[in-house]
Parts: sequence; C-alpha cells; structure tokens
Amino acid sequence: MRSLVSLMLMGALIWPGVVGAHAQGEQRPIDWYAVRCSRPGDELLITARGGRPIVRYFLQADDASITVLNLASPPLPWRAARALRDLASKDPGQFEHFRSPGFERQLAHSDLRLSSEGLFAGDQKLADLDTFVETIARDRLIAVKTTYHLPRGATIAIASTVVAVVGILLLQAWCNGACIGR
Repeated sequence: MRSLVSLMLMGALIWPGVVGAHAQGEQRPIDWYAVRCSRPGDELLITARGGRPIVRYFLQADDASITVLNLASPPLPWRAARALRDLASKDPGQFEHFRSPGFERQLAHSDLRLSSEGLFAGDQKLADLDTFVETIARDRLIAVKTTYHLPRGATIAIASTVVAVVGILLLQAWCNGACIGR
C-alpha cells in the first residue's frame, strides 16, 4: 500500500500536467477579463486557430485583440530580448509609439535602439518592428494561459524535498523498514 502511494506521489510530481487534465480536444472558453488583467511582460502560452501553442509576452489587450511580444521569431540575442521584456514590463505603451514614423528610443543597453523601423544593435538591424510586436484578433484565439515560473529558491527547495523523500522511501524499501526508527 505504501509503495502504491509513493508511486502516485512521484507520478504527480513528475507529470503535473496529468492531474486535472481535460479530455483531448476539450477547450475551455478564454477568460478575457483575466487576459486583460495580465501584467505587461507576463509570459503567455497562446494557441490560435490552426496553430500550436506558442510563447509570447503580454503588452496589452482590448475587447477585440491582444498585443504581444514575439521574441522567438526571428531569434533575438539574449540581451535584446531581455531589454524588450524590460521595456514591456515598465512601459508597454511605448510599443504603440514605435508604429509612428520617426519615433526612436535607446534601450537599457547603450547600443540597442528601437524605432519605427525596427530593433538595432549599433547600425545592424536585428528585426523589423512587426516581426516582434504582434496583434492577434480575439476571435482567432482558442487558448491563452499565463505561465508561471517558481523563483529559483522555491524550485531548489522543492527539488531537495523530493530527493529527500525519494531517498527515505528507497532506504526504507532497501532495508524492509528495519533501518529506520531504531
């Protein structure tokens, strides 16, 4: 009985997506209020009709659409992606200004520059504005989920606890319970 409980506990920790999973093909309606309440810069998992889930970063949403950062296509250098996420979380409205010709801003890193023509590192163009700022119509979306990442310390604490529990269970199984409690 204890081994069955142990296996179930390990299974739940290893495969958290299995617990509470929906039947395949079943979709919940999107909670658009929750989408609109997302914080700028939040990581979202978005699924559009006919597509697979993709990671994007929230900028803003209205009743008809959502505007997000696409930092994966084209792949941006890490520091450029980080600077865009920082700008998104601190001042998401700036991205609408960049759609106006002539608007330009130096980003946190001295050689990164964002303008209506795109993102530049020095004189080298990294990407056009429309490739990393996307507006997706609400009626094209079938799922929008906020991803959550535990802080590093919490992840280490959980992993350490799991290792300790598994170690104790293995030790108990190895010595048939005679090693513990004497």
